[in-house]
Amino acid sequence: MKVSPFFFFSYFAAVLCSQAQVVFRLNALPLKYTPELDTIFISGNFNEWNPRDTTFRFKRNAQNQLEVMVNSNLPSLSYKITRGNWTTVEVAANGQNIADRVSSNLPNSIVNLDVADWIDTKGSHTTSSNVQILTSQLWLSALKKYRRIWVCLPAEYPSQPAKRYPVMYFHDGQNVFDAATSFSGEWKVDEAMAQLESSSAWEPIITVGIDNGGADRLSELTPFRHPNYGGGNGENYADALVNDVKQLIDLKFRTKPDPSNTAVGGSSLGGVETLFMAYQYPNVFSKALIFSPSIWFSDSLRKFCIAQQQPISSRLYWVCGTNEGDADMIPDLNECYSDLLTAGMPASQMKKTIVSGGSHSEGFWASQVKEGMSWLFANVTSVKKNENQDPFIQISQRKNSLQIRNLKQGQSIELQIISIKGQVLKHAKYNAEFYEIDLPAPGIYFLKVQAANQFQAFKIFTHNGHL
Repeated sequence: MKVSPFFFFSYFAAVLCSQAQVVFRLNALPLKYTPELDTIFISGNFNEWNPRDTTFRFKRNAQNQLEVMVNSNLPSLSYKITRGNWTTVEVAANGQNIADRVSSNLPNSIVNLDVADWIDTKGSHTTSSNVQILTSQLWLSALKKYRRIWVCLPAEYPSQPAKRYPVMYFHDGQNVFDAATSFSGEWKVDEAMAQLESSSAWEPIITVGIDNGGADRLSELTPFRHPNYGGGNGENYADALVNDVKQLIDLKFRTKPDPSNTAVGGSSLGGVETLFMAYQYPNVFSKALIFSPSIWFSDSLRKFCIAQQQPISSRLYWVCGTNEGDADMIPDLNECYSDLLTAGMPASQMKKTIVSGGSHSEGFWASQVKEGMSWLFANVTSVKKNENQDPFIQISQRKNSLQIRNLKQGQSIELQIISIKGQVLKHAKYNAEFYEIDLPAPGIYFLKVQAANQFQAFKIFTHNGHL
């Protein structure tokens, strides 16, 4: 039987044009760091090198391996691995760029891959083992941008599954924990926390770093505009920290999300933003670490703080040096500090330190972190001594209400229900032996109950009906 040349041509054309299915599997990822919540993508000539094509994102298979399938009729596949954009693309172990990977497009084949490092976290890292990048892809709604979020957990965190912790948020997250990602040195916050945790009197806390916006840093960390330098987007940044970053941290980790256990800190323009947030959100943050604040940027900040009801329950820790490179730094700080005292801020709730020789640098701020945080959280540390006291109430939950029984006859109980955004939804006092309160709409809330010098606090999960 004769077979025409046209048959062979048609057959081979069909083979060449058919789509092969190739599975790409990730066997190894960088330990420092592959953010836990980041999505990983494959990008190549089969999708016009789109680094965030959701069709080509890695997913867990039945064996918990990360893999993605590529269907293509190309004879060979060129590609790279990313975490959603080209600023998070893979690189070699030495931090150098790598050539495009190339694999033959063989049907039903499996390609095993190792990622040595990422371009945005390459370098010699100085973080402790309990520091992680939670995500580089947190969407900040008010800014309409993605942002990287760092977290340092207390060393005891894994071994204390029932315990909850205060949280402190730092601006300029690149500089907080790791010299490899810092602009000009790090704050060594993880080292400071380890030193504080060595003291039995210290109540461990979770520390969080929020990366600045790079070219947008000036705008994001200034709540008011400068006539020449612009800026003024700090209110949106603050909104994003409260409504996006804090919400993620409170959902992901065992936190004490009420204001008395929540702090914020920053330096330079970050010090400006910190002071603004302490006054703009006193029901979210009750502690502020204000290092070398660039108050010169806009006098509107000082006027804004003076005009607000003073957050008399908050604690503000101020630091600057005598060698900041700005002759107005200390006079500006002193004037603002004095004006807040005059406006009604209690002297006992603020502390100011002027350090001889202190400069406008990460090295100087790193030297002040331990002392500043010790002072800010002194009131939280004192509570630790009461944690093992006999309970004075019993709490049970039934559907959409809480039942509270007063175990000590005649004592007055004060309670607050607080949203994870810091809003006090209910504040009441009771003397009865038994009372019942309705819960808000489904969501996550914090119940704070206090009697005399004791307090008990519980996080409420109304969706699944348990405390």
